[in-house]
This record gives sequence, structure tokens and C-alpha cells, in this order.
Amino acid sequence: MANRKSWLEIDLNNLEEEWFLFPKRFFIVSKELADARNEVQNAEIDLELKKAELKETEAKVGLDIQKDPSKYNLKGKPTVGAISSCSLCARDYKNSQQAYFDAKKEVGKAWNKVNHIQALLNSLDKVKSALENHVRLHGQNYFSTPYIPSTAEGSDYVAKMKKKRARKKKKNN
Repeated sequence: MANRKSWLEIDLNNLEEEWFLFPKRFFIVSKELADARNEVQNAEIDLELKKAELKETEAKVGLDIQKDPSKYNLKGKPTVGAISSCSLCARDYKNSQQAYFDAKKEVGKAWNKVNHIQALLNSLDKVKSALENHVRLHGQNYFSTPYIPSTAEGSDYVAKMKKKRARKKKKNN
């Protein structure tokens, strides 16, 4: 992505190439955005599976506690609260919970990637607008050089401006 930052800089001396490269760059980033959104979908599906596995593990641990409470240091018939508390401490539950949290992190990373690519795509859209405006200004001769006629009047104007600039420099020193 580092070299992609240069895509946001416009070489004003090579506008023709900038215009030819722009659609290709835009397509590349758009495709990456589509792929990144697909990654988000897959990560969210995986997260839902991990969530279901976590609930299933909690239920299995709860049933195991009911069958053999002594295995979990409970005496007699365990209460719902005791089963719930023991379930949260069981190794299987903790492992399943960790897998769920890891899947949640992956969803976050996937969304972060989408946001970064979307920001690049939005910036490329601004580059397009800047290119269009620059071409528009160029077409209106905005960047033209000043023209001073080579008549006596023009020569007098140039001489007058040189004297004025020389006086300003002398004053500032």
C-alpha cells in the first residue's frame, strides 16, 4: 500500500499518462475492495460458527456437570447457578470462548482492511476530480504566462517594475 500513496500525487507535467493510468488504478483498488468485503463476509460467517460452537460447548459442559457433579467439585445435585458458574470455568468452554474471541478479532481486522481500501478509493476519486479541474483550468489558459507587448509602452512598463523591485529590496536591507 506504500507505493499506492504515490497514486494520489499528480504529475502535472505528465497529465496524459496520469489520465491513462487512472482507470487501471481505480479498477485495481475497486477489485481489492470487493475481495476485502468478501473476506469480511467469510470472517463474519466464521464468527457465527464460533458463537454456535461456544453455546454448544456450554451446553455440553452443563450436561457433563449434571451427570457427574463431583468431577467439578460440586456436592449433591447442582443448582442452575452452580452449573452456569462451573461451565464458565471449564477448560473446554474457555478454549471455545478463546476461538470465538479470535474470530471476532479477525472480523475487526477484515473491516479495518475494507475501511483502508475504501479510503484509498475515495482518495482516487478526489484525484480524478483534481485532474478534471486542472485540465479545465488549463483549457481556460489559467496557467499561461503574462504577455507584455514589445512596444515602447511595454518596455516602459518592464523598466518601471524593475525600478520598483529594486527600491523594495533596498528598503528591506
